[in-house]
Amino acid sequence: MNPTHPAVKILIDLLGPEWHAVDLLVRDDQAAIVEMRRDDLRETHILVARRGGWVTPGVLTRNSTKVPAQRPAVTAPEEPILQVQQHASGWPSPDGSPPHEVWTSLDGIVAEDAVAVSLTTSSDHSQAAIRSDGTFLILVRASRGEQPDVMVHLRSGEQVQALL
Repeated sequence: MNPTHPAVKILIDLLGPEWHAVDLLVRDDQAAIVEMRRDDLRETHILVARRGGWVTPGVLTRNSTKVPAQRPAVTAPEEPILQVQQHASGWPSPDGSPPHEVWTSLDGIVAEDAVAVSLTTSSDHSQAAIRSDGTFLILVRASRGEQPDVMVHLRSGEQVQALL
């Protein structure tokens, strides 16, 4: 994680100095997702490269969740990702119409038997390792309105599909 990345600085300026970045994922130098924490709260934000800098498209959406003290030992097939958050962000076309392609992010918390989460769209695929606290960040390109395929990969080699 690069704490000096401009996207991190922008978020600290917007959210306040009590927030700190714990993870940063940059894709193709075009989009970034940053996880910010304060005390036991966590937030994720997408920023995009625009006109030589990093900006939050539109209004900064804030959806804080609590960092759990502990996580389940085993993945529940009916809810393989806890506190799941999905965001999509993109710039309108030059004529003002909605973007055809957006950046889609996913974050959440998984059980101790999970080793990775993958996110697949018609145009992109990415897989995120699970951090020691069970959280993950993932960012992919998608067509506007597309529902990505989400898989939780378990230590046993099994995969559990997560429905969003």
